Amino acid sequence: MQEKKPRFGKLKKILQNRRGFIVVVGLSVVALTMYYTIMVQKQMINTVQEIQRNNDLFQAQSVARSVGDFVSYVVDKHEAGFSLDEVKCKYVDGKIAEGSSTHALCNDFFKTVADGQWEKGNNVEIIISVKGNPSDKANEKYGTCVEGLCYGVPAPATGDAGNSTICQAYKETIVAQETSLTKTTGQTMDDIDNPCNWNKLIFGSSSTDRVAIPLYYDNSDFTTTTLDTLKDAKAGETTNPFSNGEGNFILRVRTPCLPCFDKDTTTGAEITGVAGKRSCEGEKSPYYCADTERYVLNTLEKDSVKDDMVVSWQITGKCGEEECGMIQFKEDAPTLGTFSAVLESIINNDTKKTLHAQNKIINTTNPKEEDKPKAKDTTTYSNTGVFIIDELKKMTNPVFSMALSGKLESVVEDQFVPYLEYQFLTNTPIGQAKIETEIVVIVNNVFYVQKLEKAEKRPLIDFAIQN
Repeated sequence: MQEKKPRFGKLKKILQNRRGFIVVVGLSVVALTMYYTIMVQKQMINTVQEIQRNNDLFQAQSVARSVGDFVSYVVDKHEAGFSLDEVKCKYVDGKIAEGSSTHALCNDFFKTVADGQWEKGNNVEIIISVKGNPSDKANEKYGTCVEGLCYGVPAPATGDAGNSTICQAYKETIVAQETSLTKTTGQTMDDIDNPCNWNKLIFGSSSTDRVAIPLYYDNSDFTTTTLDTLKDAKAGETTNPFSNGEGNFILRVRTPCLPCFDKDTTTGAEITGVAGKRSCEGEKSPYYCADTERYVLNTLEKDSVKDDMVVSWQITGKCGEEECGMIQFKEDAPTLGTFSAVLESIINNDTKKTLHAQNKIINTTNPKEEDKPKAKDTTTYSNTGVFIIDELKKMTNPVFSMALSGKLESVVEDQFVPYLEYQFLTNTPIGQAKIETEIVVIVNNVFYVQKLEKAEKRPLIDFAIQN
């Protein structure tokens, strides 16, 4: 039987030959050099692309700053409630491209900015929207209404009394009467009672304990669209939707949900029986609760005052050329028609709340004249009072302001109520408490988003007169 030769025979012969050995080594070096060359080229390409993306992002930020400064100046010239539907301006090769809006901004200031980018070889797209009041679209109304009032402050799903993540999910099902979110309370909850549709009043600072709600809106377009006319821009025209006497509003105020029972660190079970707390076991959410599971304000006498006024409010504006306004009636008049102060007992749903069921603290929809809420005219401070709606329709640019009067005590000893929740309902769009602007800039498919806010001024309420 013939013996098999080793497999490496040929390689052995090559290695025995110096020339063959050099060839093998040379080929290996060439292969390694080509490999590293390819890797370096790939890395260089990635680096160049990264540098280009960073440059595009820098250019997008630069455009957003320029646009933001321009838009902010124009918005400052407008009154509360000013809104602008989305404007999209797309520029390719230095020219306005298909899909752009017909708004003058696309041909004026935005075009000037885009021309500067095209000089650098960049295509750019600018998208802006300004939101100061809810539009007449169905998704800007609450899914359910109270007394036919469907618009509100806060705008649907934007309230800060709920968890932001939950509210974003809720926004997707805003017309639903009962969703998986509301089921966590163990009861059906209309979306108008959802905490995502309520805002907080928190004692502590002027940024959290007061709010100003414009009862009007700026109904004009941009007062200017070019740099040359910027300095001469004038304020836009405003509309008071209550001027025809057909507008109505309801102020609702409630306490937040009680905190959940603490849990045993070993077993994880709730430690029940603690006053001023509630069970959140099962699928219940700490952000949702039945009315019976909310804080109750202490109405017992404190500092010689029983059933204290915890929220002060006023409506200010102009009547002709003169400043005018209204404040609540603190006095308990013979009928609830003249009683408009926000007392602890009213929030607790006590006896004075007979005509203010479901947290309707001020309700102008009452059909009977004697039941319509009255306020004190701040010109005369007469105890006769004026009907709120009758006075409101005479005003120009009316603003509803309210503020917490102090800390909130619970009926549970040594327990304080952390904040109150409020909701302002109307049967017509009004201005929001702030104007929100969103600017999206796209440079060579690289996105940059900038958001701006202009808050309504929160005037100081004359506590000396009201308290």
